[in-house]
Amino acid sequence: MAIDCLVLGAGQEIGKSCVVVTINGKRIMFDCGMHMGCDDHNRYPDFSLVSKSGDFDNAISCIIITHFHMDHVGALPYFTEVCGYNGPIYMSYPTKALSPLMLEDYRRVMVDRRGEDELFTTAHIANCMKKDSVSISWLPFVFFYVVIAIDLKQTIQVDEDLHIRAYYAGHVLGAVMVYVKVGDAAIVYTGDYNMTTDRHLGAAKIDRLQLDLLISESTYATTIRGSKYPREREFLQAVHKCVAGGGKALIPSFALGRAQELCMLLDDYWERMNIKVPIYFSSGLTIQANMYYKMLISWTSQNVKEKHNTHNPFDFKNVKDFDRSLIHAPGPCVLFATPGMLCAGFSLEVFKHWAPSPINLVALPGYSVAGTVGHKLMSGKPTTVDLYNGTKVDVRCKIHQVAFSPHTDAKGIMDLTKFLSPKNVVLVHGEKPSMMTLKDKITSELDIPCFVPANGETVSVASTTYIKANASDMFLTSCSSPNFKFSNSTQLRVTDQRTADGVLVIEKSKKAKIVHQDEVSDVLHEKNHVVSLAYCCPVKVKGESDDVDLIKQLSAKILKTVSGAEIHESENCLQIGSFNGTLCLKDKCVHRRDISSSSEAVVFLCCNWSAADLELDSTAARDQHAPLLRPRHDGSSSSSSARPTALAVLLGRITGHRAPSMLVRETAARALEERRIDWGYSKPVVAADILWNAALVLASAVMLVGTVEERPNEPIRVWICGYGLQCLIHVVLVWSEYWRRNTTRRARDLESGDHEDYTEYDYEQDSDNSTTYSFAKRCESINTVISFIWWIIGFYWVVEGGDKLLGEAPNLYWLSVIFLAIDVFFAIFCVVLACLVGIALCCCLPCIIALLYAVAGTEGVSEAELGVLPLYKFKAFHSNEKNITGPGKMVPIPTDGLCLATERTLLAEDADCCICLSSYEDGAELHALPCNHHFHSTCIVKWLKMRATCPLCKYNILKGTTDQS
Repeated sequence: MAIDCLVLGAGQEIGKSCVVVTINGKRIMFDCGMHMGCDDHNRYPDFSLVSKSGDFDNAISCIIITHFHMDHVGALPYFTEVCGYNGPIYMSYPTKALSPLMLEDYRRVMVDRRGEDELFTTAHIANCMKKDSVSISWLPFVFFYVVIAIDLKQTIQVDEDLHIRAYYAGHVLGAVMVYVKVGDAAIVYTGDYNMTTDRHLGAAKIDRLQLDLLISESTYATTIRGSKYPREREFLQAVHKCVAGGGKALIPSFALGRAQELCMLLDDYWERMNIKVPIYFSSGLTIQANMYYKMLISWTSQNVKEKHNTHNPFDFKNVKDFDRSLIHAPGPCVLFATPGMLCAGFSLEVFKHWAPSPINLVALPGYSVAGTVGHKLMSGKPTTVDLYNGTKVDVRCKIHQVAFSPHTDAKGIMDLTKFLSPKNVVLVHGEKPSMMTLKDKITSELDIPCFVPANGETVSVASTTYIKANASDMFLTSCSSPNFKFSNSTQLRVTDQRTADGVLVIEKSKKAKIVHQDEVSDVLHEKNHVVSLAYCCPVKVKGESDDVDLIKQLSAKILKTVSGAEIHESENCLQIGSFNGTLCLKDKCVHRRDISSSSEAVVFLCCNWSAADLELDSTAARDQHAPLLRPRHDGSSSSSSARPTALAVLLGRITGHRAPSMLVRETAARALEERRIDWGYSKPVVAADILWNAALVLASAVMLVGTVEERPNEPIRVWICGYGLQCLIHVVLVWSEYWRRNTTRRARDLESGDHEDYTEYDYEQDSDNSTTYSFAKRCESINTVISFIWWIIGFYWVVEGGDKLLGEAPNLYWLSVIFLAIDVFFAIFCVVLACLVGIALCCCLPCIIALLYAVAGTEGVSEAELGVLPLYKFKAFHSNEKNITGPGKMVPIPTDGLCLATERTLLAEDADCCICLSSYEDGAELHALPCNHHFHSTCIVKWLKMRATCPLCKYNILKGTTDQS
């Protein structure tokens, strides 16, 4: 479905805005304005491009007027009353109230004062804006439609497929942006808008919408305005300087919008500066406009609404009505006169009288269309100006232009386009060179197709067709799985750039549904495919035998390996559960691997089993290699349930499953735990501790023997004996723990050199060692608590004994004081050391690590080397797969057309990433290293770019060696 955008006005120009958009048979006209600088047939849009026959009621579904400016609404009476359009017209409440005033004022100026041809009359304006609906009960149509006023964010249903919604545009009072949706196609027509707030209006506001087309104004396509405060100060200084010199200041402005903005600015400045020079409003339209502003206060800015609670901001204290007789009055003054472009009317009449005086000022606060007097003055200060009737005016007054335009600038257009992110952009209402520059900027920076059609041209863009579908819970869960992309920057930025993969199921007479790929069989009520595995296994036998004897030998061989297996034998095959083994007599079997020649006889057993059996083998391997950080057996489970099944063990022997990732992970966890605890039981620390405490014990013994003759008044001798005993106990406990740890480590190292796997004896031995460790540490803790209590007792006895104790037993006294002081100093040392370590960790250690890391010159992996690593996609097993107990499998992803890996099954303990410590979610991408360890793709890529070693086993993937550092 295509969207056709026909530009009748404001195409590569400013004036007579009129755009007709056709969507799926619906045709909407946005704005119906006139060109303020033309007085011929080019004043109005070429409506014949809409309908050659003039049947506009059937050609146009509705008209939407964005605001009351003449270049947006000026041709509406002509189109409805002269051309005969009787369809629906939509506009905001302020636009509906103020448009008749603007139209009548324009007609009066152009016809009554300038004598131009009357293209529409006062009656036409009244009939256009007061049009009502008339219908007859037995006719299925309506003769006339009412001009319908709409509110902000109110969704209007024009017909069954056409919906419109208005958003605040901030250009003038009542200006709106319009969102139109026909079926799945959606567009936004901005009209004129302002992305910044001013003194009486707020900034444009719109929801984030999914758009096929954005039609935006581009008045200031290449202008970026700075802060408004310097512009306001410049304007006030120019006006103040003029009136201070006795001159008159003429400010041409439209009666609605900019006039109120500048009046508020000058009125506030006059009040603060206590200036007595009068400020005048040209009577008539401006007075009525101020009345409407007071009534429509809800459409103004938040600042005006807050002030309205105390006083009406539009009740100006220093602004008065202007009488025509005051044009030649002496003395300074400030006059706001309409229209703003000096194209006609009272502002042009005043200009003719005031322009020849050099002390006067003409301040042009906004944009002027080409062909108007205002545009001539803005192009450069002329000495004379030709008026419409052929007269010339000498221009000796000062000309001052300040940008108080209510149009957004180039930055605002780019911000709105980036916020809405439409599929296509059409620029209107601007000058061609600037529009072309903005078009290139939108195309290059935002990567959005942009069009700049001229008047009479049509732009066609494709719209998106959407299928509304429900989503299953499993599909939504898979979409939320982590698959992060890390950006190389000083600050960590994590983005998730993925496409949600699912299956769209559309059944007859049912709503479409997106499901996960594992749900398709259930949705379609079909069975899952059963994956069978096969392997021609070589088995060594003694001598030559017939088939029956060979089967019996194989059965006996299996029974030796797997006790208690239920084996069913037949003539040339055997069966264990769903596992089948048949003697293979083929010279070349597709399931057979090449084996080296051997002197012993070898027969081949062609084995086949299901994928569920392979998962059973994984379960057995998981039971045999239980993690070290959890108990081997649960007290509630029996020994029989913990024993691996015969089928599982047999498949383990055939497939060679050893779960290396789980073993290395357990070893790494155990090593980390040992490194955390063993630093206190290293040789230097243990030696220093034993020597120190042995010295204290020796000092206690020597002093007790040498002071037999002393008779202390306090039992201080008992305290010294207890102190020495505690030190001796501490020495014994430390030595015991040190001896136990070294014995266990040597036994483990010796055993690891002879066995590939951990046996049940390992776990029992570790359990005994853990018990010994717990007893020694518990005794050490009790000894420490008793030492603290004993220190308090000794301190009390020394203080209580005082000078008498010092006189009767000076040696015992000073020994006790030394022992007490040693403990105090040791406690202080520990506290200070802890503080220093904390400060180092917070301040110094990161710098030292960074320095050492830089000096070490660690080698990372390049992008090309990363591309060689096998890439997998994790697929989780779900409850509907009955015989599968593992959590999932790693499915290889082909890279550059080649699949470099085979499918791998993961246990529950293996299905997590050791870098980010999170479990694998369904659909997550994984990388496997040459050492068979696997991680999240994004996690290991970031790791390998810094250091080319496996985080678990330190295997260097560049050198092919293990990093022993």
